[in-house]
Amino acid sequence: MIMKLSKLPLLTLLLLIACSESVTDSGNAELPRELTKTEKAIVQADRSFSIKMFKELAVGSDEENVFISPLSISMALGMTLNGANGQTFDEMQSTLELHGLSLPEINEGYSSLKELLTDLDPKVQMEIGNSIWSSQGFQIEEDFSSNLTNYFDAESSELDFNDPESVNIINNWVQKKTHGKINEIIESIPSGMIMYLINAVYFKGDWVYEFDPEKTTERNFYKEDGQVKKVDMMTQKLPAKFYSDESIQMIDLPYGNGLFTMSLIKPTSDSTPIDSLIETDLSLENLEKWYGENEKDTVDIFLPKLELSYEKSLNQPLENMGMPIAFTNQADFSNINRNGGLTISEVKHKTYLKLDEEGTEAAAVTSVGIGTTSVGPSNPVFNFNRSYVMILREKESGTILFIGKVGNPEN
Repeated sequence: MIMKLSKLPLLTLLLLIACSESVTDSGNAELPRELTKTEKAIVQADRSFSIKMFKELAVGSDEENVFISPLSISMALGMTLNGANGQTFDEMQSTLELHGLSLPEINEGYSSLKELLTDLDPKVQMEIGNSIWSSQGFQIEEDFSSNLTNYFDAESSELDFNDPESVNIINNWVQKKTHGKINEIIESIPSGMIMYLINAVYFKGDWVYEFDPEKTTERNFYKEDGQVKKVDMMTQKLPAKFYSDESIQMIDLPYGNGLFTMSLIKPTSDSTPIDSLIETDLSLENLEKWYGENEKDTVDIFLPKLELSYEKSLNQPLENMGMPIAFTNQADFSNINRNGGLTISEVKHKTYLKLDEEGTEAAAVTSVGIGTTSVGPSNPVFNFNRSYVMILREKESGTILFIGKVGNPEN
């Protein structure tokens, strides 16, 4: 088959998220202001996209651990959306659950949400940075460039992509913005590539109620394949919000002043596979029910220390979720460059998570590349000694930063 038009390698968009530790104190903080209608729509879209993407990756996967940042993915694709047109735009907008919102509303929503999240908790360090790296001489449409600068506060630089040092410059920016949690996102720049967009988010927060390292002991973790692993199990007695019914058990562990929390969810029955919980029970409606009907009491918790990494190409999942045309030679990204001939070559997602007695460290990178078309006790007990789901969120707005399943804390 003869291709009349070979789409040019244009852009790889990278979004990074990192979380680490901070100071602690309990509290019942609230958002400093009411969310605007557009912000609420963006948050709702993020939550819907989070659950949809997580189910696409987790259910039926052979991977024991799945850990993603839906906010990272959606913001990366949200930036890319500014370059899309026609059916390409419509499919991406629908996949991101941004139904009924105009591009200015989408951009304004991301901008104000970014500002809100980074200024939300003085006891939690949260930073969001964006950048545009373009090949010398490549002409970017003014509206595309100005939208990313004005709404995403993106830094802009031109580099000689034929010079190997350009890789180091980009990776150094990544390392700086993630405080060393992610050191490399680009190994080399393919021939013909002319742009990288990068978004980095850094979160640093300790538990409100830290675990005592002296109480961490080696205990069994029961994998779903029948293996029993010895893991370092943290434990403590603490006041916590929790929900429990015949299907699931959920507990919230707060950071900082309490606005950012980690929700840990497991099947009530030890015989229920974690994928069954994810596929059947995990939904926005159920999350709202669980959070709305939770109670607070002193509980005993057993939680494994863990450190894991995860990497996934998101091309096929995103196609399955409703945006196939963006990966074909029919894609229309003429709002990046009016000559067109551009397509997404790869959406790559890479994450890191560390959870210990002090708090949580996590990092995520999303790369969207546009290139050629060829590419018992008296207290309630929450014992997470089997596979479980985790959700790191800002509880007042409901923004989901990270979501994952853990089937092997040692991996």
